[in-house]
Amino acid sequence: MEIFLLSETWIALFTLTFLEIILGVDNIIFISIISNKLPKNQQASARNIGLGIYFAVFFSLATELVNMRIRRNAEKRTIKLNSRIVEKKAE
Repeated sequence: MEIFLLSETWIALFTLTFLEIILGVDNIIFISIISNKLPKNQQASARNIGLGIYFAVFFSLATELVNMRIRRNAEKRTIKLNSRIVEKKAE
């Protein structure tokens, strides 16, 4: 958990958060512009479907990034444990 004590971690988190906010607003504007070209009775459902797809893709990608980070940390721990086992056998 020492990763949370690093300033680089917080800078990266704030940068990613800022970019996600900007890109999220951009996606909402894009969906609104595209849905305004539809007939009035279809605009609300098109916006809801577009936002639903956006959030589904966003959360699936965010979940995969977290899983990749967890797997990477687990591999590092395994390598450290294996190197300790080898060092003890050498002694």
